[in-house]
Amino acid sequence: MPRHLIRARSGDLSSNHDPSFVQQGEVDWVSLSKALVSLSVGTLKRLSAAGVQEMTYVSALQLGTRFQLQDVGYKRVEEAIEKTSYAPAIGRVAYFGFGYRSFVHLLADFQCGVKFIALCATLQEAHGEDLAARVMSSLWAAVGYPEEYQPSNAQFKCLARACAGVFAETKFLEVVGIMLGSYRRFRQAGKLPETSDPAEIAAVLQGLFDISKGTRTRMEVIGGAECSFIAAIAYWLFELKIQVDDSQGNTLFTSSSESDEAQVYIVYKDAEQLKSVAITRSTYILRDPSEIFRYLPDSELRVIRTRVPWGVCLHRTFGIDFEGLIKLPISLGRFLGGIARVYKALATSEPHLPWLSPGLFVGFVEEGYGQGFIDTMQRLFPELNNPALVGSMEQAVKHTVHNADSGIEEAMLTFQSHCQCSGCRSHGQRMELHEERLCLLGLAITLVELVTALAATERVPQLMLTEKGIFNVYEDSIKYLRGHDITQPLQTLAKALRLHESPGSRAHMTPALMMARTISLFTGYESSKATLETNNYRTAVAENGISRLQMLSNQQSW
Repeated sequence: MPRHLIRARSGDLSSNHDPSFVQQGEVDWVSLSKALVSLSVGTLKRLSAAGVQEMTYVSALQLGTRFQLQDVGYKRVEEAIEKTSYAPAIGRVAYFGFGYRSFVHLLADFQCGVKFIALCATLQEAHGEDLAARVMSSLWAAVGYPEEYQPSNAQFKCLARACAGVFAETKFLEVVGIMLGSYRRFRQAGKLPETSDPAEIAAVLQGLFDISKGTRTRMEVIGGAECSFIAAIAYWLFELKIQVDDSQGNTLFTSSSESDEAQVYIVYKDAEQLKSVAITRSTYILRDPSEIFRYLPDSELRVIRTRVPWGVCLHRTFGIDFEGLIKLPISLGRFLGGIARVYKALATSEPHLPWLSPGLFVGFVEEGYGQGFIDTMQRLFPELNNPALVGSMEQAVKHTVHNADSGIEEAMLTFQSHCQCSGCRSHGQRMELHEERLCLLGLAITLVELVTALAATERVPQLMLTEKGIFNVYEDSIKYLRGHDITQPLQTLAKALRLHESPGSRAHMTPALMMARTISLFTGYESSKATLETNNYRTAVAENGISRLQMLSNQQSW
């Protein structure tokens, strides 16, 4: 881009600045729009592949000039970009992921482009493409850029989609989860950690931009779950000194010392407490969403995403109810080992399976049954590496199918007698979907589903599961228990494992459904019916920054 497109207020452009983009200056938008014809053919091809218009590309670079990143934050972004990769398929004729010189790599040619990737990728990781686009659109107005040159929301969504997945292998969403505080118990409280209005998020981001540039010294952010994202981006990306307090005044996290005042002070408060908050020029409020309901009526799309480390993902997601389950290691081992034994019988077409049909056993791999099931569980979930639990599983796998069935039934009755969910407590023999406490049987079935789904998946080691994705598996499992008579445990279990004759059984699992079940674990989003129908005859799909390739062996590559 020609340098004259930016009219600097003082001095000439330094040689270490990006061409045509400066931190202090007024953009000549008219000349800028006319000069877009100078873009190379190669650049135009990459823009077209990403669905991004030329003006949107330049606008993205310009947004990247509105803030500064320190050394550690900048290094994190560069390392994330360097790790972006692609996977070959179909005899290396087609590729999936971040290909050579993708749009992200085109942006990364400039420092301001690297900074825009940082902004866009963090928004997309925590909020998804739709909300990320809305926030960037609001941010355009917040920084004072002219409306007539503002990219459409669809174009901002293309930018979010192009940057999706850049931070998937980083710890950013894990940091968001740490900052959530008491909102981590949202499942038991029956309230999702929902985002705030995009305009309010944009205003807070503008405040962070000012601190990063030295035009503001400190700010206070008060609100609900969205505070977790602000705290994470301020600490992990901008390297600012922060302090996070809960609604009772208890400090949840701090990166500042007593002698060094926090630059960003964050306080969680509920809707009632926000009514009495004193507002100053340095105070920002993040309320529960209101206008957002008009264009995102699905509450699942308004949830802030977090990732959980493999070593503690079950405890982080299920809390005290998971602790209650692993306190029954012998029963849990009989249940999981019994299922592994039954799955082996189905895989090898053993006779005498009165409650199951071998024809329903589809979509499994060797690592998902028998001893392979146990090995996969130990490899993926260290929280289950209890000697008593593993020993009980190994004994169950060696039993006959009849003995395995008996062990499963006994374990299910033990789960019911120790369970604190209202369905099991009432002894009404009926399971309910929404509980203050989670169902132990539902959790045990969830473990089976997690192991079998992930046994057929190859992934990059740094990619963590989302907390919401794990909980989606539990909700799906408990749904099949609702309303069923648990005095017939094996028949109930067959329904929960979808090993029964009905439209929802494994026999009706299309490639799209099989991929959707596992993609949800890593993105936190469940595919819509329309998306499943569209993907039904595809063997590779990319959603929310995660690429999936269905191999002929039923093994999925990430």
